[in-house]
Amino acid sequence: IRLINYEIRSVMSIAAVSPHLDDAALSASVALGRGGATVVTVFTALPPSGSQVSWWDRLTGATDSAERQRERLAEDTAAMRLLSATAVHLDEPEALYRDREPDLDQAVERMTELLAAADEVWLPSAIGGHRDHMLARQAGMRAAVAAGHSGVMLYADFPYVIAYGWPSWVAGLPGGS
Repeated sequence: IRLINYEIRSVMSIAAVSPHLDDAALSASVALGRGGATVVTVFTALPPSGSQVSWWDRLTGATDSAERQRERLAEDTAAMRLLSATAVHLDEPEALYRDREPDLDQAVERMTELLAAADEVWLPSAIGGHRDHMLARQAGMRAAVAAGHSGVMLYADFPYVIAYGWPSWVAGLPGGS
């Protein structure tokens, strides 16, 4: 019988920025499940009252976008409970429910507070170029710098990484994924 010495690494606190309610949970659940993580979700606002049902909500069988968002918030609460993580919702409207680019200065300010308390910062890599993912990553980068972090971890955005593959700089391949 061979004995294996395991180095016990102290659990480092993670603050993960998630564009939408499912992104960090789907993409970084193993790291977030180490315990004590904070997931800061940027685009969580309820759609305006009386707004049209979005194409995505119709595709998923919803007849009311605000009700669908309430269901997603409840799912997020359950997912964070399973991960033993804390959820923070910044209540910005996602692309499906807004007609102009968001001003994320207030979100960056709130994120800066939260990221300052973390040992590691995890941001979406924005694979596939989804606008909300790119905005969340940019806001997270601004907040991480303001919080004094010298580096961040990028997580692969599921399901986009499946559809688009890893960027060439991650895969180590010239000019492709």
